[in-house]
Amino acid sequence: MVSTNGARSAADPMLGEIVRDRPLSWRQVAAVAEGAGLELSDAARLRVQDARYVVESIVAKGIRAYGINTGVGALCDVVVEPSQLRHLSRNIIMSHAVGVGSPLGRCEVRAIIAAAVNNFAHGYSGVRLEVVERLVALLAHDYIPEVPAAGSVGYLSHMAHIALVLLGDGCVQRAGGRRPGIEALRAMNMQPLTLEAKEGLSLVNGTPCVTGLSALALLRTERLLNWADVISAMTFENLHGQLTAFDAEGMALRASPAIAEVGERLQSILEGSAILAASAGRRTQDPLSLRAIPHVHGAARDQFARTAQVVDTELAAATDNPLVVGTEDAPRAISQANAVGAAIGW
Repeated sequence: MVSTNGARSAADPMLGEIVRDRPLSWRQVAAVAEGAGLELSDAARLRVQDARYVVESIVAKGIRAYGINTGVGALCDVVVEPSQLRHLSRNIIMSHAVGVGSPLGRCEVRAIIAAAVNNFAHGYSGVRLEVVERLVALLAHDYIPEVPAAGSVGYLSHMAHIALVLLGDGCVQRAGGRRPGIEALRAMNMQPLTLEAKEGLSLVNGTPCVTGLSALALLRTERLLNWADVISAMTFENLHGQLTAFDAEGMALRASPAIAEVGERLQSILEGSAILAASAGRRTQDPLSLRAIPHVHGAARDQFARTAQVVDTELAAATDNPLVVGTEDAPRAISQANAVGAAIGW
């Protein structure tokens, strides 16, 4: 993969490259977290650009819109003059970059950036294409912003610390150690960004932190579930269990796809076991702790599937406030609460 400035990507070629055309799935976000490349499709680029034109039209027409040409929070009714909109965007970043504690890991920050790019690519945020491309470039070169794990403004501070690097501030982590954000930009042949109207708000808005970290948590949970099946199979074999407990016909009657899946996995792992062949029929039935492996693991997998669906639904949602819709001739900014990630918390 080659970035927009011609430099060879630092992303792991073994993990491939993901093109963001349709909304990313949690698996795709997790793949980027672990090193896969991420690019925007032509259609996604057009959506980003069209949304930017709407923002610029709102500013030009003097239409009052939250965070675009007004203050934020309690200052939402205070109109900001066009000459001060760049200062507003920068100040929003600076006021939220107040995280504390140890930094998040490389995979966690990559996941958050991937989720942010995904959100902007819906085409309702209104940031310039250049902003999104800079985030993609950080992934491609593996310059990972230093993001403190804790902060009083929650996930807003995570994105603010990522945005600092785009401004030439903050620090990044890369193989070889820690370096200032401005040096990372120079290494990518880029200049610090001057944020325009709404861009500061969009860079700390939405739910990329909770969706990105959730995607990575799902990947790690799935691995744990797979390991649990293998460990349980080894235990079952060592205790001379009766494979009839995992009979497919019986599993199907429990009406849970995940229970049937675990039963099938255990049968597959234990297929051809001489130990189990020798102990077949010695007991009428095994202790419940052995017979219930598919049911316990299946229940966990059922919950996993539900959680994965919630995360995919969140990734398919436009989560900025305000959202910008309409056209240059008829621009609209819709204030709502799409940036609230309550679904992830259930």
